[in-house]
Amino acid sequence: MLAGQLTNSFRSESDIHEITAHCQILRECSLNYEQLSTGQFEGSLKELWLEGIQIYEESLSRSVFQYGESRKNSLSFSVFNQLDSEARWLGKPIQKDDVSWCGFQEELMLQTPENCSLLVVSVPEELISDLTDSPYPKVGALTNKTLVQGFRHEFNSILSNMSQNSLLFNQPAAIKQFKSDIRELVMLLFQAQEKSPEKRNISRQKAQQIVCRARKIVLEHPETPLNVDELCKITYTSRRALQNCFLRVTGQSPATFLKNIRLNAVRRSMLNDPYDNICNIASQWGFWHLSQFTCDYKRLFGELPSQTLNTLRMTHKTRQPLIKKAS
Repeated sequence: MLAGQLTNSFRSESDIHEITAHCQILRECSLNYEQLSTGQFEGSLKELWLEGIQIYEESLSRSVFQYGESRKNSLSFSVFNQLDSEARWLGKPIQKDDVSWCGFQEELMLQTPENCSLLVVSVPEELISDLTDSPYPKVGALTNKTLVQGFRHEFNSILSNMSQNSLLFNQPAAIKQFKSDIRELVMLLFQAQEKSPEKRNISRQKAQQIVCRARKIVLEHPETPLNVDELCKITYTSRRALQNCFLRVTGQSPATFLKNIRLNAVRRSMLNDPYDNICNIASQWGFWHLSQFTCDYKRLFGELPSQTLNTLRMTHKTRQPLIKKAS
């Protein structure tokens, strides 16, 4: 048994209508999710923990910007189960035949399109440290259709088998083989990395830093929302360079992305205090034109701010969870 592991378990959550609730379900993850595209969010999640190894599949109906730190002392890698349009991994466009990875509390950024499904495996370092003598890249992505198809098949098979047969959690032989199979998958990833090493592009790294800094300033100083000109001065970039940075990392213009960050923050404030006043919450995040705020909020989340609060207040009174558990 690996040190510090969570209890062996499998769970499935469906009909998740709050993006904040969705990202909070995942354990051992320091991730934040921001909704970028319009409409009501719907998500589902299957998560397996076995001997310190985490495997999960998440389905997202809306475009989402994920950011934060990868799991501590672990290597995580992912492939898309469903991807109809381009995603962005640390500012790099990725497709369905790409595998991406991030480990050891490195910072990650992932922008996913609408109606996608992502498979993620997180493996403790102590289980894989002997697989290669070379220092492997902590962050990267590569295109390898055969490798990705194999990963996709294995991850789906594992989740399906574990959901249907919980007795496997108590079978030492099955657990031993499971860990061996996971090690083989990681070895295939290491071998692919050696054949096609991924070098982090300096301009891409700068774009990530600028987006991170802008988002941090927005959330730390809600009373003074940034405009594009101010952001250019703070980051020492031209308007064109700033535009390119945000498009590369988030797929959106600086103004649109920063507005969506504030709208997501308003929604989180509602979740924290559903009895607060809409006008008060919105104005705290720099929305002074309330009719425009209402339009922007409905465009992004598919419902009026008042509808969100009414639902939250009813839920609070009846003490019903926002997340419906699936069998």
